[in-house]
Amino acid sequence: MTVFRVQRCGLFLVLLVWCGTRNVESESPCREECGAVRLNGAWVPFDDGPRSVWWWPLGPSVSTWMVGSGVNGPVNATAPHRWHQILMEREYGSYCLSAPALWTGRFCKKKPDSLYLYSDQPSFFSFDCDGTPCAAACPENATATCSGVSKSAGCSIERLLGVYVPVTVAATDLFWWPGPADLLGVESLGINEYYAIESARDQWHHIITTGHEGTSSLQCAISSKSLNLTLHCIEDELGEYDDVKDIGTRVFLGSYRQRSQIPTYWAFGCNVAPGWCPDDAAECLNQAAKVEKEVDWWMELVIAVEVIFLVIGLIWLWKGIFFQIRKRRTQKTKFNRIQRSKVYNREEETKNL
Repeated sequence: MTVFRVQRCGLFLVLLVWCGTRNVESESPCREECGAVRLNGAWVPFDDGPRSVWWWPLGPSVSTWMVGSGVNGPVNATAPHRWHQILMEREYGSYCLSAPALWTGRFCKKKPDSLYLYSDQPSFFSFDCDGTPCAAACPENATATCSGVSKSAGCSIERLLGVYVPVTVAATDLFWWPGPADLLGVESLGINEYYAIESARDQWHHIITTGHEGTSSLQCAISSKSLNLTLHCIEDELGEYDDVKDIGTRVFLGSYRQRSQIPTYWAFGCNVAPGWCPDDAAECLNQAAKVEKEVDWWMELVIAVEVIFLVIGLIWLWKGIFFQIRKRRTQKTKFNRIQRSKVYNREEETKNL
């Protein structure tokens, strides 16, 4: 391989890695690690720092009822099929809400310390994302692909007071970490109770909600083997729940301690129990690897390969440049020797004359 070929190979490898890096950096600024969860709503705690709730309505007629910090009423989605940010902040003992795409101004109040979101139609939500989520919601006519809870791949673990899970014919799986909670609140068609947590609290509990067609409405069932929980919705043959038309299309699950709401962890879109445990957990009973929300293993492999090629390219390039410099120095030294030899010969000829 000639020197020029070595240089060309080195330059090619360096440019290839550089272009790859440029492509990665020039990708959309949206956050791919943020999951999109399909829910009817949720109770979201303010916590100490700012929190962002992202809402993606599936149609122009979709609205969500919001309660918290001076907001109490339905908020309409004037622009569907896009993300709307709701920013939750604590400032000097007050709880403040702002959503530039939904309303003007900023609402602050001493109470409450949570945000209630509810819609009679399922929407996509993303919690605690520091930028616009990349996961796009399904269109209105794609009911088959939107039947699950989570649209995004992998687990989405959220710290919430409670969730409104849509009831579909397909089973919906979610995992719950009770932690300090001693009660699981369950509400749906004919169900309104606090279920005492008698099993281990510092572990993930698998909860399954299913639906089936009844004589008058879509029926539901809530079950959990680890919690020893089995509940069934009732048939509303007498029309007792006609005033709440959507109560049979969702299940509310909330975490309580002595009948007061308390934040706990909920995991959506997980095939198995997450291997992640809260930092304040007394004991982590799950032995799986901790869920990382950083770089996937395949991305680490790609970066490692790029680094290897970059090093090889730089070595080849350096060798080519070093060889060229050395060659030029050798040629220059040889030329100087020839010139000095010629001058010496002329001086000798002059002396002989």
